[in-house]
Amino acid sequence: PFSNPTTLNGLNNSKYKIVHGPQDTAGLAVGLAAAECAIGLDSQAVIWSKRIIGTPSWKDADYVRIIDSPELIDKTGICNSVKRYLHHLRSAYKLLPDYDIIHITFAMSYMMLPGIGAFFNELKWLKRQGKKIAVTYQGCDVRLPGWANKFQYHPCQMCNFCRRPVLENIDNFEFIKKHRIAQFEKYADLIFFHNPDLRNYINRGEFRPYSKVNWREWIPIRKPARKKTVIGQAPSSRRIKGTRFILQAIENLSKRRDDFEFKLLENIPYKEMKAHYSEIDLFVDQLFLGWYGGTAVEAWAMEAAVMTYIREEDLAFVPKDLHNAMPVIRTDIRTLEQDIERLLDNPEQIRERGRAGRQFIIDFHDPLKIAKFMKERYDSLYEDV
Repeated sequence: PFSNPTTLNGLNNSKYKIVHGPQDTAGLAVGLAAAECAIGLDSQAVIWSKRIIGTPSWKDADYVRIIDSPELIDKTGICNSVKRYLHHLRSAYKLLPDYDIIHITFAMSYMMLPGIGAFFNELKWLKRQGKKIAVTYQGCDVRLPGWANKFQYHPCQMCNFCRRPVLENIDNFEFIKKHRIAQFEKYADLIFFHNPDLRNYINRGEFRPYSKVNWREWIPIRKPARKKTVIGQAPSSRRIKGTRFILQAIENLSKRRDDFEFKLLENIPYKEMKAHYSEIDLFVDQLFLGWYGGTAVEAWAMEAAVMTYIREEDLAFVPKDLHNAMPVIRTDIRTLEQDIERLLDNPEQIRERGRAGRQFIIDFHDPLKIAKFMKERYDSLYEDV
């Protein structure tokens, strides 16, 4: 995310060494490590493997280390899966003692094996080693399907993951998730969450905005005057993002007007997404999660207006200044078609929300500001030492 993060704030001046991982869901572990390096912290992302889609480009970055075995990464089968896990375990056992703060992403620790990992993991061992533990929850790692009916709209109402064969989704069972949450509750010194609805499932935690988009490198391209408004979506999962409802609304609107076009951005390498976002005027993020996602932040960076479903009761878990400034255009599955049509009739409102969106991410999603916020939290762990 930063061209040379270790030199943006001079030489490293950190009193502790931080590791982020082992997963890089939506590029958030690597993004935060880069930003922390940029303000002078000794931070590194040590992750299992590199994802191509949805992840910032960090080839050869000195703040990233991949621990996957090159000779096993592309092989399939149970035997190779076991070999990969054993390789992960050995690597983690050797690496973790070198760090002071272990910041775990997506509630899956380095030595937490699928299924049984909620019961047998390294958290207690790390505490005995004198390590500090932080965890950032990101979504389905702690979201409980049994809560789906408590909300009008909930991603678990649409997701089919729980209906897969047992061995494919054992980590998604509620009793596994609840025990995993309890483990982090017991051993984690710091707990954060990206989506405010996640606070419903945990006893403590602090909201942290997405930090992977460095707006300094996302420069909006002035959109040429054109007759058609470009609407877009970039779903990581069509089911939980409500894509079929969006497509239906677009189809209905196309039967009575021809002043817009629609782009579905799927399976596109991350490095190519900026160019696609620059073509979007109105970005429809999601209709079930109740909050805006990382793709919405990317769209705002390129001055696209963002339309999404916001769950009102979850705003209690978000800083007031942030949600008061939030330039989201609210919608849901019942009103989506009418809301899009209203905006098509008022294109200047789309442009205004897009400009406001870029300023919003500068104010609240600046990776350097969030890294400084994290430094304050890290420093607090050593105040009494």
